[in-house]
Amino acid sequence: MGRGEDEKMEWFILDEIVKSKKRAEIARPQSFATTDQWLQLLQVADQLQWPTWRADRAKILLTFLFCALMRVSEAVGVRFSDLTEEGENWKIEIPKSKSDQEGQGAAIFLTKQPWFDEALKRMENRHNSTYVLAAANGGKWSANAASSEIRRMCEAAQINGLSPHSFRRGGAMRAIDGGVEQQAVQRRGRWANPKSMSPYIRHSLASQGGPATLIA
Repeated sequence: MGRGEDEKMEWFILDEIVKSKKRAEIARPQSFATTDQWLQLLQVADQLQWPTWRADRAKILLTFLFCALMRVSEAVGVRFSDLTEEGENWKIEIPKSKSDQEGQGAAIFLTKQPWFDEALKRMENRHNSTYVLAAANGGKWSANAASSEIRRMCEAAQINGLSPHSFRRGGAMRAIDGGVEQQAVQRRGRWANPKSMSPYIRHSLASQGGPATLIA
């Protein structure tokens, strides 16, 4: 076998390895965080020997992902100037997201809760930071660092199989199972279309519009 043929064989093998890896990723079942797991991790954040600001940041992060259906990259980019109070709700402006190619922006609404409101206030007063989920020095926190923080909490809670994206998936199903129409959940999560949202939906009574009727 000549040198050229050896090189072709090497590239063929590499190509097959890449294809095999992609097939494995596609076949891997998607994980969905549950409401109980979200609540458990909120408690874990307080139980870890972290400074108050770090526990607050972790709880806000998890809530942004699970309840507001944010991507990690969106969550770490939220500024205090993006937050406004509208009655009993928080309005959170998302200036730009992955699916917002034209940069028109979007808004998400979260109901107020005393523990969440107090955590926001403490974070704002800590460094007078621009970002809600600021880094230790008051600057912008990275998406990779935020993902690592979630993994630390999951390890501390002995919760296996969850990735940061599991909370966005689980939050979408929580909303659908709670009676929110899929189209509204799609807008809340800023998915470009139903096809891009489909990996975030699993089979349930709500996602199928109820049980199939039997005709006697």
